Amino acid sequence: MMNRRSFLQRLLPDRQATQSGLAPYTGTWAAPQIAHLLRRTTYGIRTGDIAQLQAMSMSAAVDLLLTPPPESSVACLSTII
Repeated sequence: MMNRRSFLQRLLPDRQATQSGLAPYTGTWAAPQIAHLLRRTTYGIRTGDIAQLQAMSMSAAVDLLLTPPPESSVACLSTII
């Protein structure tokens, strides 16, 4: 069975697959960028969210937003609902 990758390799044998991702963001890390990140990753911005993330590095803030909550938090919510 031929998948998409093998099909494209046969179609364009001289092309090399891209091995790199996006370039890391090197711009400013201030309230407008934090608000933008929160709008894109959450369901709404609460009052202290910007201040909380502003105290972190950009990398730590993204890790915080993209790391799932501990299993115990999810179990606790299921007993409430």
